Amino acid sequence: MIRRPPRSTPLYSSAASDVYKRQVTSALFITVFSFVFSNRNETKIIEEMVESYNKMDIEGMKMAFADEFVFNDYRGQKATYKKSDLANFFKPFRSVNWKLNAIIPIKIANTDAASGVIVRGTESRVFKNGRKWKKDLMEIYYFDLEGKISSMEQFAK
Repeated sequence: MIRRPPRSTPLYSSAASDVYKRQVTSALFITVFSFVFSNRNETKIIEEMVESYNKMDIEGMKMAFADEFVFNDYRGQKATYKKSDLANFFKPFRSVNWKLNAIIPIKIANTDAASGVIVRGTESRVFKNGRKWKKDLMEIYYFDLEGKISSMEQFAK
């Protein structure tokens, strides 16, 4: 949005000049990033993790994660976990099922920065007490330079 000085301010006054200078100066600090598809094996890692998840194979699932990772769930709760914290993940469940709709691996163009993957799918869980949980999820998985998941953000519908 272009800000203009008040109409009562003469066009060539210092007040008018200051408004325009601030706009030009702040525009110089805006950086535009370009995203491209990543090809660092992220899609395969996610597919293998989901396969292990559906088999309730915690050891297979843990292979995708860094030794420590951050999880931001769909309720806005943020927690830091270690791989060892996953040992009892499946304990409350009778069954789980995660169906993927899309996996989109991305990274910032022309960098060696860590990459990310946008994952869209439906997840359902049946607890041992009979309660059922089902969500349409969009998740973003961030990978470190070793190809391990270092953090996740989850959004639910």
